[in-house]
Amino acid sequence: MRRLRHTLQYVYAAVLPEAAGMRDAVTGWVRAAHRPVSGTDDGGRSYSAADPQAQLWVTATLYRAAEEARWRLWGTLDDARSEEIYRDYAVLGTLLGMPADLWPRDRGGFERYWSTAVGTLEVTEEARVICRDLFAAETAPWWLRRLMPLVRFTAAGMLPHPVRTGLGLDWDGADSVREDRLWRVVRGIYPRLPRRLRELPSALVLRTLA
Repeated sequence: MRRLRHTLQYVYAAVLPEAAGMRDAVTGWVRAAHRPVSGTDDGGRSYSAADPQAQLWVTATLYRAAEEARWRLWGTLDDARSEEIYRDYAVLGTLLGMPADLWPRDRGGFERYWSTAVGTLEVTEEARVICRDLFAAETAPWWLRRLMPLVRFTAAGMLPHPVRTGLGLDWDGADSVREDRLWRVVRGIYPRLPRRLRELPSALVLRTLA
């Protein structure tokens, strides 16, 4: 939960006008947290959180997850608005040092990058253990543990098929039907909620920055 909160703090500070005054401070926290993340893996390959390609990948996953959710909630946008939203996501990487020209120029370029990147992923046993522990949520409050089956199902539906299969998240045609029904219900309720209620999560996260 702490990791989720820190990620949301950074995302909201980066993109929301009302958080602009906290942007530099939050970016500094993230840079400091990333600084020790470097070394050599078991295969002899070096890694670093400051690697521009790593920053590109993280930015891409944040954009893709948000776009998957946005599309399920609001449907298709016109191309101009979709491209504008896409370009705005580059800031999540550039604030941390990712060169701006590393972000694919348009959504077509992004799709080519994403397809190639996902195709090169290796789902390791360590990743499967993390996945199991995450959805088990054994140290989480009881109410959150009750929600985890739904969280697991929703996450599985949004993952690329090879990753979902590699992580051992079973999925079949019946699950696709259930997922479609779930999002129909959410799509019928969420847009009709008062805007203040829809923005409550970001307001609570921004409050923690104070």
